[in-house]
Amino acid sequence: ANAWSIDPDEIVAQFTSLPEGEPGGPSPERYADTDLFQALLHRCGFADVQVEECRSLIPVGGGVSAAEGARFVLRAFASLSKALDAAGDGVRQQAERALTERWTPHEQNGQLRLPGLIHIVHGNAAPSVDGPDRPRQRP
Repeated sequence: ANAWSIDPDEIVAQFTSLPEGEPGGPSPERYADTDLFQALLHRCGFADVQVEECRSLIPVGGGVSAAEGARFVLRAFASLSKALDAAGDGVRQQAERALTERWTPHEQNGQLRLPGLIHIVHGNAAPSVDGPDRPRQRP
């Protein structure tokens, strides 16, 4: 899991309720299970699918401070921003302070850099089994 996507959810949930996400629905962590993602790509006609893990420090918000990164993320993630807007006066500021506090130890030379995991996926389009004049059927 990546702190840049998990921490904001945890912090906002301390101050207001968040809508339940649908299992397997859109999210930054949707394809964290690379076996499921590879199976999906195979069903869509890809072959020789390989996944490389790349661990790195991610400059959240483009290399800004922890406070600016917290402010950026809590506005950029639509579901969190909407929940904070609905929560009323002062809640957004409380969440920004709490997230800033959590992320301040990850600030280096004034720039927020959080540990992250990125999957680099390689594959090839498999030859069509339907023939050159018929498009491949999607699952």
